[in-house]
Amino acid sequence: MTELFTDTVLNMMTTTAEPEDYTGEDGLLYCGKCRTAKEAYFPKETAAWLGHDKHPTECDCQREKRLECESAEERRRHLDTVMELKRRGFTDLTMQE
Repeated sequence: MTELFTDTVLNMMTTTAEPEDYTGEDGLLYCGKCRTAKEAYFPKETAAWLGHDKHPTECDCQREKRLECESAEERRRHLDTVMELKRRGFTDLTMQE
């Protein structure tokens, strides 16, 4: 059980590199599109007990994509709520429109 947990955590700690990504002079992985870091360093005291010095982070284009998806999902949930309220509030189909 411990090995499975350790392997899972270690897999979460790795960043998948795209073909256009590159490693900067500081040793971090950078996005080839927006040129921002996809990895960051842990503080020294955290890195000591974790056994790793880097962790994945969002680059600017990944963050933008995530925010677009979140806003689209929020809009979809809002429209679903509005339609449900209309369906419950108005029995006449023309009034629902």
